[in-house]
Amino acid sequence: MSINDIPEHYRKVIREFLDAYWFRRGWEIRETVAGVELPHVAPDVLHTNLLAQQLTDIARMAAGDWPDCEQACDVVMESIQDLMERLFAAPGMPTAYRVPREFWTTPLGEMVAVAMARIRSDDLITMTEAAEILGTTVQAIGQRVAKGDLLAIPDPNEPNPQRRNRVLRSEVEALRGAS
Repeated sequence: MSINDIPEHYRKVIREFLDAYWFRRGWEIRETVAGVELPHVAPDVLHTNLLAQQLTDIARMAAGDWPDCEQACDVVMESIQDLMERLFAAPGMPTAYRVPREFWTTPLGEMVAVAMARIRSDDLITMTEAAEILGTTVQAIGQRVAKGDLLAIPDPNEPNPQRRNRVLRSEVEALRGAS
């Protein structure tokens, strides 16, 4: 795997995440085990491991580089599950975790959300489209996002920041069915 395998839009996201992740893990080890000296590892080595490969797979799915989802979807969902466990599960309890809503507003969270939407064959729709489906206003959709009823995902392909947020059609349809 090389940096060129990562879709260009997500290279910086993955590199910054891996740098922070490995720095944090090294700090935790040094704080936990008194007197431990970690060997110096070249930065590129930190980006050529299983986690880096999993992030690359997620990025490729988010970028739409895998049009045939049959096998790739299972691999990417496993990668997403592993990532969530690494980030949010307590040691010894890998399946008991909660993803904080704030995660989805980070660049990494946005990438994961887009990949998951593609795997589910879900559509990311505009706030205006969501308002039309629910028969309400864009401001009301914004309030539902603020309350946590809808997850807003910034669309990396939208050049206009004012129209960047998207919501999952399935979440909007679920709200329509609940009303």
